[in-house]
Amino acid sequence: MVVQAAARGIVEEGKILDNSAEGGKLSGMLLNHKNGTIEEVVQCCAHLHALESFLYKSLTESMRLVENEDETNKGIWHSKVSTWRPFALLLNLAFTYNVSTNKVALYRGANLLEDRIDSFRANVGKERSFHAFTSGSRNRNAAAEVANCLFMLDGSYPHFDVSQYSEYPQEEEELLPLGLCCRIDRVLFDATDQNTFDLLY
Repeated sequence: MVVQAAARGIVEEGKILDNSAEGGKLSGMLLNHKNGTIEEVVQCCAHLHALESFLYKSLTESMRLVENEDETNKGIWHSKVSTWRPFALLLNLAFTYNVSTNKVALYRGANLLEDRIDSFRANVGKERSFHAFTSGSRNRNAAAEVANCLFMLDGSYPHFDVSQYSEYPQEEEELLPLGLCCRIDRVLFDATDQNTFDLLY
């Protein structure tokens, strides 16, 4: 039932984004596993989430609206619950069946404006929670490409190896769970790269 609901949600979001063809394709890939084991369903969801498609982008953008206290943004998120919640529930099961607690350093590149960097600097020592699925890479160089900030996580968080299900295994992607709380330890200017700030969690 949840698999079918997740597939319907993908189709619906595809229509909203005027991308019905891709929505139908992604939905079909998930429905191929509706009678499979939960591990197979989770692996399929991980693969879909790792694809360069509207699914990853729309799901992430929608879930991040929760971080904003603006009532309009909250309203948009609530309107997405019926379409994205089933898929999010299935993907989150990865941390039940395939989670790793092995300590490994993870990196995430981002392009942030100066005021956003200043906000992180002003909040050193404080915790920040991630309301959307967040990914990082075991490969620092891959994460740092075309980014002016590099988030560095010390590896003490549960993580799920997505690279084995991804079309881009060289990115060495690891998925981090919903609601992850991290403390901002330091914000450093990287003297070896005059355009890069390192944000350490």
